[in-house]
Amino acid sequence: MPVIAALEKFAINAGASLALACDLIVCGESAFFQIGEVHQGAGIPMNAAWLKVKTTEQVAARLALIGDRVPPAELMDLGLITEIQPDDVVTSRCQELAAQMSQMPVGATRKIKASLIDQRQIVDPEQFFPQSSTNALKGASLLNK
Repeated sequence: MPVIAALEKFAINAGASLALACDLIVCGESAFFQIGEVHQGAGIPMNAAWLKVKTTEQVAARLALIGDRVPPAELMDLGLITEIQPDDVVTSRCQELAAQMSQMPVGATRKIKASLIDQRQIVDPEQFFPQSSTNALKGASLLNK
């Protein structure tokens, strides 16, 4: 089922990965997007995964290595959002898009989304995500026993 994001204020770090996980993003005029983990010296495993799916390595590098606030016009130029709307109509525009898609033949949007996902390059998570060099996660799993 298609997912539409209403980006009304900001999508920072994990919020950015949640927005990128959506199929369509309607962005408010004063909203911004920021992958700022570089300022904390942290990695970006979820954002890196979604950026690999949604854009080029060059765009991913621009977002992740600079870590600044990216305004809607630039997000549109980078192909990361669907449209820009006045702040006060972002949610209603998402509802309009949802209503428009609901008028399609039953199952059409679901089939198309599945087809788009099938076209993605398959990435082995064990190779893509960094392995922990500490025992913290292994120790945490022992708490469940």
